[in-house]
Amino acid sequence: PANNDYEKPPFPSDLADTDKSEWTEEMERRFSDWKREVVGVHQSNASLQGKRFQFFLKLQMSRKFREEPEIYFPHVCDWRFRIYPLTPHVNPQGDDVAKGLLEFAEGKPLGETGVWWLKVHLANTAGVDKLSFEDRIAWTEAHEEYIKACAEDPYNNRWWVEQEEPFQFLAACFDYLGYLREGPDHVSYLPIGQDGSNNGLQHLSMMLRDADGGKAVNLLPGDAPEDVYEDVRKIVDQIVDKDAREGDENAQAWQGIVSRKVCKRPVMTLCYGATVYGWTDQIKAELKKLNERHPELVPAGDTHRNSVYLAKAIDKGIKQVLQAAPKAMQWMQQVARVAAKQNLPIWWTTPVGAWVLQDYKKEHQKRISCLLGGHNIKLTVRQDEEQVDPKRQANGVSPNVVHSFDASHLMDTVNRCL
Repeated sequence: PANNDYEKPPFPSDLADTDKSEWTEEMERRFSDWKREVVGVHQSNASLQGKRFQFFLKLQMSRKFREEPEIYFPHVCDWRFRIYPLTPHVNPQGDDVAKGLLEFAEGKPLGETGVWWLKVHLANTAGVDKLSFEDRIAWTEAHEEYIKACAEDPYNNRWWVEQEEPFQFLAACFDYLGYLREGPDHVSYLPIGQDGSNNGLQHLSMMLRDADGGKAVNLLPGDAPEDVYEDVRKIVDQIVDKDAREGDENAQAWQGIVSRKVCKRPVMTLCYGATVYGWTDQIKAELKKLNERHPELVPAGDTHRNSVYLAKAIDKGIKQVLQAAPKAMQWMQQVARVAAKQNLPIWWTTPVGAWVLQDYKKEHQKRISCLLGGHNIKLTVRQDEEQVDPKRQANGVSPNVVHSFDASHLMDTVNRCL
C-alpha cells in the first residue's frame, strides 16, 4: 500500500470568493461534486490505513513462522458448507501478497509437465491469461530475460511490480530462475493456482444446461479461453456509443474508454445478489484504482453520475450476454417468496450430501443505554422474530445456492485428489 495519503481536492476558488447566498444552481452543483470528492478521498485514506495495517500483520505473521519446516491451516465450514481458513492474514485463500509468501513444505522436481505449467503460471500472474496455453508459454519464453533479471535483483529490476499479481509473479520468477540453472530437475515448492472463469456463472450454467452461458465461462472446449467480461464490455461499448450519439453527456464521457476491468466486478457479483446500486459503488472503487495507473481510462466529469450510468449500461449488457442465469435467479427468488408467505424456510441438499437450511427471520431492534467506564454508550441489539423475512429470503437464496454448489465442487475435488 502507498506510504502517502491521497490529497484532498482544492476548494473551487471562485466559490470561495463568492458569498454563498449568491451561488447559482451551477455553483451549487459544483460544490456538491467537490464535497462528494472529498468524502471519497477520506474513505480512500481510511482504506489505505487499513491496508497498511493488514500488510504489516502479514509480514509479522510470516516472520514468526518462516523458520518452521511445516505449517498447517485449520479450516472451518459455514452454514452453506463453504470452507474458510481459520488463520487470518496469511493463508492460501488470501490476496496476492499472502499467496506470494507461501510455498509447499514438500518440493518435487519440475519435470517437463511442471516446466509447462510454470510457464503458464508466469503468464497468468502477469495478467496474460486470456490467450491459448501455447501463446502464454510463448509470452513467458519471450520475456525470459526480464524474468531472470527480476529474480536476480528484484529491488533494482522492478518490472515484476507492473504485473497483474506482482508478488505471485515474483515468486514464480525465483522458481523459473532455478529452472534456468538446473533444468527440469529443479525442485519446485511453488503452488500453481487453478481459477474458475466466474464460478457462480459456471455453476448456474451447469444447473441449467445452458450452452451459451457455459461457452462464455469456459465449460465447453475451445482453442483459447472465452472471456465473459470482455463479451459484456463489447455490448456496453455499443450501448455507450448509441447513447452518446443521442446526446447523453454521461455516455459521451465513457466513449472509447470502457475497460474490461471496470465491467468485471459487476459481472462477477451478479450470481451473488449484487444489484445496479451495488455495482455503482464497485465502479467508483475501480475508477479510483484506475486513476493511479491508467488515468486515461477514467471518464471526465462527475464520478458518481458516470458510475450510475455505466452500472445501468452493464446491467443491459449482462442481460444480452447471459440470458438464462438471471431467469434462474428470478425463479429461485419466487420460490423463496412463496415459501415465506407460508412462514416456511427453504432448504436443499448439495451434490456432496450436505443439507443447507436458509431461514432468515424478521428482526426488531432494541436500543440499550449503558454506562461503561464513565461513558454513556448506546447499543443496538437485534433480535429475531418468529416470522420469516420474505425480502431477505428472496435476496439470499440465489447467492447461497451458488455458494453451496461451489463448496461441493471444492470438497469433491479434494476427495478425488485424496
